[in-house]
Formats: sequence, structure tokens, C-alpha cells
Amino acid sequence: MKIVDTLMRTLGYTPQRQYKDITVSDGATEISLDDYLGLLTATSSGEYISPGNAMGVTAVYACVGLLSETLAQLPVKVYRVDKTGRHEDLTHPAYRLLAVRPNEWQTSFDFRVMAMQLLCLTGNFYAWKGRDNKGIVRELLPFSTNAVSVQQDENWNVKYTVHAKDKHVVTTSKDIMHVKYRTLNGYEGISPIAWNRETLGLSSAARKHGALFFKNGATLKGALTTDQQLTQEAYDRIKTAWETNYSGDNKFKTALLESGLKYQPITMSNEDAQFIQTRQLSDEEIARIYRVPLHELQMNSKTTSWGTGIESMSRGFISRTMLPWITLFESVLNNELIPENEQGTTYIKFNVEGLLRANLENRYKAYQIGINSGFLSANEVREKEDMNPRDGGDEYLTPMNMTSNEKDEDTGKEDNPKNEASDEENS
Repeated sequence: MKIVDTLMRTLGYTPQRQYKDITVSDGATEISLDDYLGLLTATSSGEYISPGNAMGVTAVYACVGLLSETLAQLPVKVYRVDKTGRHEDLTHPAYRLLAVRPNEWQTSFDFRVMAMQLLCLTGNFYAWKGRDNKGIVRELLPFSTNAVSVQQDENWNVKYTVHAKDKHVVTTSKDIMHVKYRTLNGYEGISPIAWNRETLGLSSAARKHGALFFKNGATLKGALTTDQQLTQEAYDRIKTAWETNYSGDNKFKTALLESGLKYQPITMSNEDAQFIQTRQLSDEEIARIYRVPLHELQMNSKTTSWGTGIESMSRGFISRTMLPWITLFESVLNNELIPENEQGTTYIKFNVEGLLRANLENRYKAYQIGINSGFLSANEVREKEDMNPRDGGDEYLTPMNMTSNEKDEDTGKEDNPKNEASDEENS
């Protein structure tokens, strides 16, 4: 295919299949958005915060990684609906883009991780929709966020400007797939980093303070005191001897004191305690920004309202945190990758059942109820467990106490031998 070549010609380049010429980002670590997002002003803590350096805050790194990798691991399926029911369509072009390979250098997992990371950091994700001669989307080429700007004119038309070197091309949503994280104007997403700069600035400042704190020897553990008046020579000798014999790798050795010296331990100061609390509160606020439960960030010091037990808390994470993201992606992908004449009968769906699965015993009990109640077949259960179908497994069981007699329904009589006998006598 020559989709990338066509794009490069539009931008004024000689086609050489060099993807770097169209400013395609290799990942969120290469983002430079200070000018784009107006983040050149320091926060109140004195820190400069941008989507690029925000990943240096461990809580941000953990939240973004958790959300992006959770979304990327979900199976994506394309379904086609007809009179016989719903069927998985493995031949649809959208299936290959989302489940196999969206372009020549990325896997489906890589593409979705990148998309989710950019959304979590900048609030926007853009990809060029490369089409074949029939107009079918065959490639999705991701852009770094600062390579695309979006505007809306007085006629409500949304225009995208793709920047590459000193060239640029103006196009519409026909060529650009745009995923937005929330929005205030309807056509551009908001950046969680830009809207929470002060919180992230405080966390970054605390992190740097802690690094300098330990670089300079951490906290003062104790002091040497004496009632005697020391000469400068004695002071220098004791100081040198102490640093040589009881610091670094020797800090746990037993100290020998002279000249009436006493060692006075110093406990943690209020400032040190406040520093630790500040770090904890900053991490909690960052988790709140991304709606990530603390237990998913290995922070288990506090109680949680996400349920009791790992299974319950994990289900809460999927339903409260991931489902809004999944719904966002599904709506955009269905709008962008499913042709208009197929919409309504073909759709894209992420399979979250694998994340919501209960333990083995509870799953099998639920399957048993479904089969015995007649709304699940054996092969449907086997499909959920990634097992091959078996002969006769498509039959649905019908419990005897749930059957109906059409004849009795018409006459309004119960199916009772005594009633039948009574009728015969009367005749």
C-alpha cells in the first residue's frame, strides 16, 4: 500500500517510506507540549509541569500505565447482526486494524497503549486514516499531539492542521480519527495534566526535596554533647574521627566516646513527618484525578469504598474506572471505522468478560444456573472458557416446570386428569 506515500506527497515530501518525516510519535515519553498547552509558567511550588515530565511522578506513571495497559489487553471484536443473530466478523477491515496490526510498525497492543497514554496526558489522540482506492480504512497512523491542531470555524466545521517540519496540511475528520478525553468546547479534549498542574507540581517538588534530603545525608540521627569546653583542635579531631569511623559503611559500628562525650538520639521532626504525609496525600490526589483505586497502586494503608475482597474491588475498578474509557473508544471506533451503510448491523466491541471473571468455583456455579435455566447452552459456556464447541452443545435445556401448554392456554383449563374425567361423565 502507498497510503503513507500519499500523505507525504500531500505534505510536500518525496515518498521514501520514512515514517519519521510525518512526525509520528514513538510514545508518550517524546512529547514536548509546553508551548502547545501554555505550561511555561511555574506552579506555586516552583515546578514546571508538562505532560512529558509529569510521567516522572511515580503516581502518574503508575496510573497512566495501569489504564493504558488494561485497555490494550482487552480483546476487540467486530460483530455483524442479521436475522439469525449476532456473528463475529473476522474478515472485516476494522478487525485487522484493531486486533492485529493498525500499521506497519505497531502491534494492536502498542497502538492502544500509545493512544491511552496520550489521552491520559494530553486529553487528545489523533491518527491519520489511510484509505485504499475503495475508500476503506486500511491503516491508522498515530501522531504526537503537538503535531496536530484543531479549530472550529463559524459554520461549525472542525478543521485539523497536521504539522510536519515546515509543511502543514489542513483536513477534516474524514482523514483524522480524533479521540477526546472530556471536552469543554466540543471539538478538543482537556488535558488532565494541564488542569491539575498545582497538584502535580507539589508532588514533583516533594520528590525533589526527598532526593536532595537523602543526597545530603538524610535526617540527623543524633548529636554528640559534652559539658566540657573543647578547643578547636579537639573539636576538629573528634569530628574527623567520627566521620571516618562511624559514617558510610561504618555507621552501624559501636562508637567509643571520650572526654565526657554523650550521644543524644534525635527523633523524626515534625517537618519530616509532614513531608511523608505530603507525599502520601499527593499520590492520593493523583489517583483521584485518574479515578484509580489506591489498592491498584499498591497503596493499602487506608480503607476503601471500592468493596471488600480482591474480586469485588477489581470489579469496581472495571465498572467505575475502565468502562467510561472503553465506551469512549467504542463510540469513536464505531463512528470512524464502520462505514455508514454498515452502521446498525455491524459494530465494534471490547470484551471485558475476562477482567470481570469470578473465581473458578463461582463461574461454574453461574454457568450451571444458566444452563439449567435454559438461557445458556453448553457451547456458549465453552466459548466463554476459550474451549472448542462440542457436538450437541448448541441445545438449550427447558426445565419441565417452565413449559406451557398452548391448548390449555386457549381453553383456560388446567391440565388435570380429574377435569377430563368429569367432562366425559357429563357428556
